[in-house]
Amino acid sequence: MAVVVPTTQAVVVPVSPEGGTEAGVVAAGVRWRGRVDLTTDPEKPYFGWTASGFDAKFTGTSIGVRLLTDAPNAPCQVDPCGLFFQAVLDGEVLPRIKIAPGESTLSIKSGLTDGPHTLEFYRENESPYGRSQFLGITGGTLLPPPTYSGRVVEFVADSITAGWGALADVEHPASGGSVNECDFTMDTQAGYLSYAAKVARALNADPSILALSGWGLYRGLFGDGLSNAVPREYNDSVYFMDPHPQWDFRTKAAAVVINLGTNDIALGDPGEENFTKALDDLVKMIRTKNGDPWIFPVIGTMLNGDGRSLVKRYLEGYVDSHGGEAAKVVFVDLGVLDPALGTGCLYHPDVKEHQRMVDVLYPVIKAKLGW
Repeated sequence: MAVVVPTTQAVVVPVSPEGGTEAGVVAAGVRWRGRVDLTTDPEKPYFGWTASGFDAKFTGTSIGVRLLTDAPNAPCQVDPCGLFFQAVLDGEVLPRIKIAPGESTLSIKSGLTDGPHTLEFYRENESPYGRSQFLGITGGTLLPPPTYSGRVVEFVADSITAGWGALADVEHPASGGSVNECDFTMDTQAGYLSYAAKVARALNADPSILALSGWGLYRGLFGDGLSNAVPREYNDSVYFMDPHPQWDFRTKAAAVVINLGTNDIALGDPGEENFTKALDDLVKMIRTKNGDPWIFPVIGTMLNGDGRSLVKRYLEGYVDSHGGEAAKVVFVDLGVLDPALGTGCLYHPDVKEHQRMVDVLYPVIKAKLGW
């Protein structure tokens, strides 16, 4: 049975999750959020998935972050091309920072009061656009890192969930055409403001976002398609490495949102058997690695018409045939994007649409998990 939650008031999303008593994954003096590669160089961890990053506690009057970052293999609007990061200092969301490829020191803020402070550091761009390596902090002296609630919400998804094009402001007037239309650039991707990251923060949980643009559940948009199925990379701690380092699932998700199907249907009907088998295989893998989390297959907001009806039928059919709510599997319809209200690049959700998705998904997960 589908769950559609009408809302009349937007969910208020905190800029930072509240504290807790769980230590989480600690390496190089900070607590890591999302997945991190601790095998290649445990003292200088690599990270790459959307909204992955770390929390640090430090003392001092300034703070900076040293990173080594790959050159992104995607276009940028501004030279030099680079990846973007979001810092939150003592609960204040600071301006986004762009880092050029290579080794850099990001100056986060100076002129602080001399005492303890907390830094949250989020990666804005998705994993295929180059990995990041944490080399340490500058200015401050690290203290034992902050603890957290122990809650993790995982998202297995595509460009919608990766915040692809979300910072654009494209208009679609009734007279036709588009105003300010854009193709994707690194500059318009926003992991921190994606519905996934915001739902997790509203639930006082860490997000773990495994999102690959153009990829699908059974097949994606590139090459033969079958090699672009997100479940193929489910065990990766960082995607953009060869060989791909594997995640050890030392932190486990209590809820997993699967938002795939938009790219599967873009090339025509993948076939119900192919689609639902790929979903079942993914659910089994998720439960093998995480225990017994709630599973939320959702239908994204870019689909419409016959394609949407087909994907929705496949998802609902799977949920109904696999026990539904009694088996902790719940389908959620996130609704349909209204272009008249504005979009991101190429009809992807903008930040307003991401918030609307939060308003639908957050209360469902909250109710099912009792958080």
